[in-house]
Amino acid sequence: MIIMVMLHGMIQGLILFNGNTLSVAEFIVAVISACFFYLSRFKNKFEQLRVPLVIFTNICLIFFWFWLSGYIGPTGIGAVGIGIISIILLPSRFRATFLVINFALLILLVILQDQTDWVQTQIGDYETLPYDYLVILFAVLIIVNYLKTEYDKERKVVIQQNKELDFLNKSLEEANRDKQETILTLQNTQSKLIDSEKMASVGRLTAGLAHELNNPLNFIGGNVQPILNDLEDIKESMSEEMRAKNKDTFDEIEQLLDNVLSGSKRATDVISNLLKISPRGQDDNISTVLLNDLLNRTCLLIKNAHPDVVFTTSFEDTVYVSANSIEINQVLLNILKNAVDSLPPKRARISIKLFMENSIAIIEICDNGRGIPVQFRSQIFEPFFTTKEEGKGTGLGLYISYGIIKKHDGEITYHALERGSCFRISLPAVLEV
Repeated sequence: MIIMVMLHGMIQGLILFNGNTLSVAEFIVAVISACFFYLSRFKNKFEQLRVPLVIFTNICLIFFWFWLSGYIGPTGIGAVGIGIISIILLPSRFRATFLVINFALLILLVILQDQTDWVQTQIGDYETLPYDYLVILFAVLIIVNYLKTEYDKERKVVIQQNKELDFLNKSLEEANRDKQETILTLQNTQSKLIDSEKMASVGRLTAGLAHELNNPLNFIGGNVQPILNDLEDIKESMSEEMRAKNKDTFDEIEQLLDNVLSGSKRATDVISNLLKISPRGQDDNISTVLLNDLLNRTCLLIKNAHPDVVFTTSFEDTVYVSANSIEINQVLLNILKNAVDSLPPKRARISIKLFMENSIAIIEICDNGRGIPVQFRSQIFEPFFTTKEEGKGTGLGLYISYGIIKKHDGEITYHALERGSCFRISLPAVLEV
């Protein structure tokens, strides 16, 4: 509205002075001021135009004063518009100075109009009351200056509140991100604890069953040989004719007893493996083991048995761990044997990496085999679970490996590759040897 009032005064100047140079210039300034009023809110890009525009509009006010017979209607409207626009456009630190200068300038112009004949009359005679104009003008400008000052104060408060709100929003976003990360960490920890407790429970159960089954199996295996000895005594006490007549029966009995002995021995071996990962105290065979040498020896053993498989090794560091070397070797053999069993007939590859991560020894054994189906990946460390054909695996290799690594305060995990599998073993490293 203020801009419209100012433009109205400038248009009147154009009409009254038939578009002379100065009136056209002032009209252009008014248009620039109007544009500036809207554009200046965009990051103060036109800050440097504030003071020059105000000075120029006040010079125009002086010109029109002398050319429009002093303080009459058009100049009064123009003075009010210019004063209000100046207060709005000027930075707050210049406003008080402007009001003093503007008031002094207008008082001086009124005195010149009243006491001299310097003011030229070109558009008729007007009766003016310049002092009344001044009182009204000063009152209007003081009120506008007060309102603009209060507006600036409120605006600063709003800007500060917006900054604080932005800061709080960023803090809230960071807190939410931290909360989400904490939740994910807790979920992962909970999942690991559940898995660990599940495996521990299964371990205690299988260990108990192993101990309970071991004695009956020893009885079975231990009684087979006496039966065979008794059978030989019976055969010795019989005549040649009777032995020949019952030869098939004796052979069948011996075969059956041999099957019983083989079966009990296999069952004893399975139970022996189960007992290896049953909860117990610290093993007496713990020593400082150089993983580089252990991996080299284990790889050499597998290489000799499978010359068609390409093995690649990458040992970035010399890594020592405190462990039972026999048990760690058993873990490596279990994983490497599983990898070999899953390899394709051509271009079979196994890679073995050894490196350190934050005082943790990492072993990665990867292959380009058929991998493990998604639906079975959560079961691979459970006892008696196997994806091999019947008769080719007991399903205890990874379960035993899991128990051994856990006993050494480590971790073993499975990671699916685009083609193949990768097992990652983490063990606390010995930093000072």
